[in-house]
Amino acid sequence: MTADEKKGYIYIFKCAERPGLLKLGCSANPPRREDQHRQRCGLATTWVHVSNCAVNMKRAEKLAKLDLRHVQKDYRCSSCSQTHTEFFQVDEQRAKHVADRWVAWINDHKPYAADGSLTPMWAWLLDFPRAPRPAFATLDHAARWAHWDAALLAPSRRDARAFADLAEAPPASPTRRAAAGRRSSAAAADAAETPPSPAATQNGNTYHHTTINKLVVRRDFVGSAG
Repeated sequence: MTADEKKGYIYIFKCAERPGLLKLGCSANPPRREDQHRQRCGLATTWVHVSNCAVNMKRAEKLAKLDLRHVQKDYRCSSCSQTHTEFFQVDEQRAKHVADRWVAWINDHKPYAADGSLTPMWAWLLDFPRAPRPAFATLDHAARWAHWDAALLAPSRRDARAFADLAEAPPASPTRRAAAGRRSSAAAADAAETPPSPAATQNGNTYHHTTINKLVVRRDFVGSAG
């Protein structure tokens, strides 16, 4: 999260100066923001979409832009002498869907804690039961979009029960913790001498262990985090 997170809208417009491209941004006041673009850059804009009000508009905008990064087209503006990075070569329906999906996830599911990190529930959901299995190819963006459509759905009752079971699991005894510590030390020593197994790394991502809600849970998948 940025230090100045606030409510606002994700807007999308097109302009005659950049045919085939859409501009995506965020603002607490989209019409005023449009006027600024017109005056500063001389753009002849046409509105495509304005989302519902997002609780954390800058986070929603960043997620939407990351989702469309593979179709980003930088634009060197002759009027303001700056390079704009918020133009995308994508059809209008896809752009609307991407913007609305991330706004709805933030608004409806409240996935962020007060410190700006993911809540334990959503950190667990996205790392474990909703991680892609098997991983989709790096450039298979249709598969990635389909994955996030499913991954961002509200937690089901089954999800809630599984997460509650993890949270209620009894802590390991001192003896078991000491044994686990010895095994971890031995594993670390072996890892220092042995090259990593190919099965432990895929698409540039390596998975080991993670701490969730003070619980150590083994990652049982290998794949791309999307």
